[in-house]
Amino acid sequence: MKKEKVGLEMQDVIGRTYHEFPEPTSKALNADAKVVCLCNQKGGVGKTTSVVSIAGALKNYGRRVLVIDLDPQSAASIALGVEAETLEKTALDLLIDDRYNDPENIGELIYQTTVDDIELIPANIHLTTSEAILTHNHKEIGEAQLQLANKIEPLKKDYDVILIDTQPSLGFLNINGLCAADSVIIPNAAEYFPLRGTTQLLDTIYNIRTQLNPNLKIGGIFITMLSARTTHSREVIERINDEWPDLLLYSMISRSIAFADSTVDGAPMEQLKKNHKGSKQYRMLVRELFERNVF
Repeated sequence: MKKEKVGLEMQDVIGRTYHEFPEPTSKALNADAKVVCLCNQKGGVGKTTSVVSIAGALKNYGRRVLVIDLDPQSAASIALGVEAETLEKTALDLLIDDRYNDPENIGELIYQTTVDDIELIPANIHLTTSEAILTHNHKEIGEAQLQLANKIEPLKKDYDVILIDTQPSLGFLNINGLCAADSVIIPNAAEYFPLRGTTQLLDTIYNIRTQLNPNLKIGGIFITMLSARTTHSREVIERINDEWPDLLLYSMISRSIAFADSTVDGAPMEQLKKNHKGSKQYRMLVRELFERNVF
């Protein structure tokens, strides 16, 4: 039987052999959660869609997931069915309130989403005040940037994966996310403008690894919003492969309006349309990331 390549047509262009990554094995007992940050300073690259879709695929493989929304636009919160604008307790409280140095209190900030085994610390527009508050209260170099890392440490025993969604910038909140993470993965739309910022983003990651989080590893760059028939997409992917062949993942995500529809429904597409091509592609991406020991 011919294997379904779930939209990986671009591999022929960049000279790679198609990989069918195996399903992950049973999870390790008593292992701390892997903390993974999705980051790209360019907006509109499918970052939040990827966070939510990866969470759905991880749940499909029996993992318990916590999503931390670090974007004041609260897109991940909305996409998981949590209307965060009126909530009193959000990711802002996690960052600025010393009360949450006590792990017994952090449960107040965790909300159940529309999907069992996917929980959420939501964000709203008030998160924009975090930098001013934290830099005022924490004068030591690096102290403000390590608030998230310190606060979530006790949560690692309760989950298999903690996913951090970041805003489209290289600002303070993203640095907190990267300092808290074991790995960062970079969604890159198959377009020129997102590609332009990748070098700068990688430089920032290397600086954080040197100064604040020496254990941070780059889990890979993956292509989103793929239009396999366009010359532009092919040229962008060829360039990424030329520049960062060890970072470019095999798994690629096709452009589809179905992802936007799932956001309106407030649940990962994995739970709404499991047999959709996009759902299969995200499952393959997750399987590849297991192979790379990101999860």
